[in-house]
Amino acid sequence: MLQRLKFSHKILATASIVLIVAFSLFMVYNDYLQRKAITQDLSSRLDELGSSASANIVNWLNGRITLLEGEAQSIQNNTSPEGVFSILEQKAYLSSFEFTYLGHADGQFSIRPYDEMPAGYDPRTRDWYVAAQSQGRSLLTEPYVDVGNGKLVMTLATPVMKNGALAGVLAGDLSLQTMVSIVNSLDLGGIGHAILVNSEGKVLVSPRKEEVMKSLAELFPAGAPALDGALKRVELDG
Repeated sequence: MLQRLKFSHKILATASIVLIVAFSLFMVYNDYLQRKAITQDLSSRLDELGSSASANIVNWLNGRITLLEGEAQSIQNNTSPEGVFSILEQKAYLSSFEFTYLGHADGQFSIRPYDEMPAGYDPRTRDWYVAAQSQGRSLLTEPYVDVGNGKLVMTLATPVMKNGALAGVLAGDLSLQTMVSIVNSLDLGGIGHAILVNSEGKVLVSPRKEEVMKSLAELFPAGAPALDGALKRVELDG
């Protein structure tokens, strides 16, 4: 009888160990599934936020491009000095751009709001003029710090044609503040912050001012994330 009890105890002890191990394995597996589900939910949420922010930025830029191209069409139909200034001074353009200006094919320069240009200033030598002239289409320049107001801006430029010939290049300076507001409004739940980079990997927008205009290679010396158009989750500063 005693031997049977001892044997029963051994079976019970073995069964208990098996149950405990099985339960432990279940907990590990369940934790894995929960982590996987949380990761998938987080990834889906971040992708959704990134897509929404990208769409807002694209819509904002497209609106400015359409506006500037419409302005160029108006100037094409009225290239007299009085006509050009009356168009540049329209409220829609003054409220959408920091400055709008026309570099004339003969080297003259018209700008509103008025800003004093350096002596000998020739718009035809500027990057925005040369690029729009050579490419024959609307384009955006690289961001740069405006000397006058210290703001980070981009220049949107488009050629103005008259009777099949280039009459000049119309341009508008865009403050990046709208893009900053869009990117900084992304609620990441305290797990990090979003940055906006261009196709060359240069940071255009970041809540950390020291990151702006730096390359991803500088921020991630151990290996910059690939740029394939998708939202990326990366670790910075630990």
